[in-house]
Amino acid sequence: MDEATQIAISQALKLVKNHLHLIKGQSVILTPHEGELNIMTGTELPKYNEIRDRGKIIFDLANELDLTLLVKGPYDYISNGKQLKINRTGCPEMSIGGTGDVLAGLCGCFLTTNNDTFRSACSAAFLNGYIGEYCKSKVGSRFTTTDMINQINSAISDLLIS
Repeated sequence: MDEATQIAISQALKLVKNHLHLIKGQSVILTPHEGELNIMTGTELPKYNEIRDRGKIIFDLANELDLTLLVKGPYDYISNGKQLKINRTGCPEMSIGGTGDVLAGLCGCFLTTNNDTFRSACSAAFLNGYIGEYCKSKVGSRFTTTDMINQINSAISDLLIS
């Protein structure tokens, strides 16, 4: 991710921070990583593997905002304030710029099939992580987000065969 993109994302998150009331209760999925969540809400999270504490904070925040949160990381935490799921698909090689864009696109795809936001976020997190694992095994550890996009159909086919 280039510096201009990082600055634009940071500015957008700061705008959201000051106007959370505009998205509260909306049928949306927010997909921040831990740092982005902190910028948006001022919320500091425990380590990703402190499941009970981290999960409670994300659950409570999703409930307070009345929307679906998908907090990306080594474990993705997904909550709509009524349910909480943890996704463990994925690999460290996915911590490159653009994988969150693939995730957001997958969320949109699942939403268009009349799934609710929580189910869409859970499905997208799982599939995004699976595609990352698939790319690591087929392309190698230096795969890109373009590789992920190019491998979507093959990864889904592999998943269906498994």
